[in-house]
Amino acid sequence: MATSRINKPDTSADHELRNCIDTKQSFVMIAGAGSGKTTSLIKGLDYIRSRYGNQLRAKRQKIACVTYTTNAVDEIIGDVQGDSLFHVSTIHSFLWEIISPFQKDIKDWVKQRVREKIAKIQQAIQEYGPRVQQKTKDKDQAEFLRLEEVSRLIDSVNNFRYETGADYTKGIIGHADILRMVPELIQGKTLLKKIVIQKFPFLLIDESQDTAPNVVECFLSVDAQKQSDFCLGFFGDPMQKIYLTGIGKIPDRDNWKTIVKPENFRCASAVLELINLIRKPADQIEQTGGKMENVGGMLTPVVGSARLFILPANEERSTNVEKVRNFIAREEQDPAWRDDSGSDLKILVLEHRMAAKRLGFEQLHAAFKDGTPESIGSGFSEGNSWALSLFQKYILPLIEAQSIGKQSNVMTLLRAFSPILEKEYLQKHKISAEDLKVLDQTIKELVALFADPNISVAQILDLIETRRLAVLDERIAAKLRDEPLLIENAEAISRVLEKYFQCSVNQLLGYDKYIREESVYSTQHDVKGSEFKRVIVILDDEEGKRSTLYSYEKLLGLKPLSDTDTENISEGTESVLDRTRRLFYVCCSRAQKDLAVIWFVQDVDEALAVLKDSIFSDDQIIMEHKLG
Repeated sequence: MATSRINKPDTSADHELRNCIDTKQSFVMIAGAGSGKTTSLIKGLDYIRSRYGNQLRAKRQKIACVTYTTNAVDEIIGDVQGDSLFHVSTIHSFLWEIISPFQKDIKDWVKQRVREKIAKIQQAIQEYGPRVQQKTKDKDQAEFLRLEEVSRLIDSVNNFRYETGADYTKGIIGHADILRMVPELIQGKTLLKKIVIQKFPFLLIDESQDTAPNVVECFLSVDAQKQSDFCLGFFGDPMQKIYLTGIGKIPDRDNWKTIVKPENFRCASAVLELINLIRKPADQIEQTGGKMENVGGMLTPVVGSARLFILPANEERSTNVEKVRNFIAREEQDPAWRDDSGSDLKILVLEHRMAAKRLGFEQLHAAFKDGTPESIGSGFSEGNSWALSLFQKYILPLIEAQSIGKQSNVMTLLRAFSPILEKEYLQKHKISAEDLKVLDQTIKELVALFADPNISVAQILDLIETRRLAVLDERIAAKLRDEPLLIENAEAISRVLEKYFQCSVNQLLGYDKYIREESVYSTQHDVKGSEFKRVIVILDDEEGKRSTLYSYEKLLGLKPLSDTDTENISEGTESVLDRTRRLFYVCCSRAQKDLAVIWFVQDVDEALAVLKDSIFSDDQIIMEHKLG
């Protein structure tokens, strides 16, 4: 186990957790930002192993730990030292682990799913009105014929596997299918519930607030089925629910234990005071403690700072952000505030678009995010889009290796991606010195093209294909040749690729830097779980106007609530205030020492007036004239 976590002093929550494990009482741990939630989780895993490990191994049972991202999976696997007693996975992988042996049930579900899609299109066709365009009719008819063909071919599929995107005729179950299919099957089949209990007597769910409601209900149905030892535990914080698909608060259950972990070990006292004021209207939980440092052999609270800068929402935004950084660097005598290469400074913006504008990939962002299906947009935001994969995994690393003279890396990449260096090809064709010389010239030409801001993505892809540097994705290849795409969402994908091909290749460099977190910019959603010594949170409703789900101006009282907002609040349903407050809490609680909130508004005097007696005190508020 990770000794740094295991050796940390126990909190009262850790004692309650061990008691739940021993009594097999299912539980929910509510752990605020910086409370050491992961530490408690790892301590819980370690306790289960030390107390019940031999018994579980003898029965060939495992301890399941389900978390939200692959990075979190890797971290926890490292913490448990790769011990095979633990099954650590994302929720998608865990659900697939349960259902994959039941291929007949999967096939039946897929067939029913296709039938439902066919019925939906048939209904749409029957309800056509006089204003429906022929283009829409043609699209629906093509999709109907495609689904009919899929339905016919499914019977010949003998085995299904799980990948990111679905292709039923090839036996591929998609990302979204897993979250829909497996909970349905588990809740409908007692046998599957018993299998979960038998295989995983301890099932711990991390980041529970971001788990989909139907998945939570599925696990709760398993817990309700138990007739023997089984302990289900959720670790999370409803206040840190910032994804719309998450459940937030786990429903109250009889005979369950709620464990509150109020400590905060991350934030300086100035930051902790602020996040408590942000959180208080939501659930009244007040975090305690704060970050400590060793001064002369004594643990001393870190005071830190929390400032609000109210600045005009004009064309000088970027300049003013730099002025803020310089101001804090002077005030705190900390030159790292000016350092773009440091890993301990983050500037948090509401949308990827706002980061894209500053880092030079705004056109690329628009191609993948403006009016596109979620399945396309999410891949771009998360850095795993199939359309960009070749550049991220091959072309950009190839250019970098060539530019710095790392020929061994160049050859490794070429062998992995270029069809003319594949083993099977080389067995049939002898590569001459002249061939290698031409290949070298092609790579140098590629590097030169990337230096030209007028070169488009399409031109690069054409070079890659014609010079056989790589085999293009069949969707990209078809679009380059202007051939029809015979796939689901063909029209949307075609539009995205058309805009993508027109982008300058320079945009890919800014995007790649951003996705690899080599920039000081991140979105406010992407840093949950992270922490930085210095944090800037940018509040800018005008720049983030495409995100109607959030409004800092409404949260801070500058803009009145709409009738819908008022109705949601009166009915106790989630409102723009709830969503914005949670996001603001998550952002501010990333700061370990110094926090700067920059609020860009149209009327700075009005903004200053509404903040009187708010969560910021007068001495924390800085206006433009003080920046110098």
